[in-house]
Amino acid sequence: MTLSELADTLPNGFHDSDLASVSVSFLEGTATLDLAIDVSCEEEDGYFEDAEIRLTGLLAIVLDPPFSLEKCQGFVCIDACDTNEKRYPGFSLIPQDIQSKFLSIYLGDHCNTFMHLAADSAEIEWKKGSRRLGSRRGGRG
Repeated sequence: MTLSELADTLPNGFHDSDLASVSVSFLEGTATLDLAIDVSCEEEDGYFEDAEIRLTGLLAIVLDPPFSLEKCQGFVCIDACDTNEKRYPGFSLIPQDIQSKFLSIYLGDHCNTFMHLAADSAEIEWKKGSRRLGSRRGGRG
């Protein structure tokens, strides 16, 4: 399953999720995203669960420069969107089979930037006992 396919399995995709960290192992070709994911339904208030997403067969990780690095600290509210030439200049030059494995993550709050990820496989591990009302930041998504 690609990262985009995994996002499609979540009630709200990655919309209004909180990203705590991203770690990359170039040696193993993996990346790990530590998130609080909004798992609520439309009629519910925001319920968040902590999860770790592990990407294997890492093909690319691109982090555009943030609007303000000093303000881009703490949990960052994110959303996911398709990767395209407007969000990632030069994207059209990437082979089609690799393009299909990309997902762009918008880093909101004060970062106001994109992270573009491509991997062969994405898996999610839910952290037990982490379901709660509101995000890690304390408010509602």
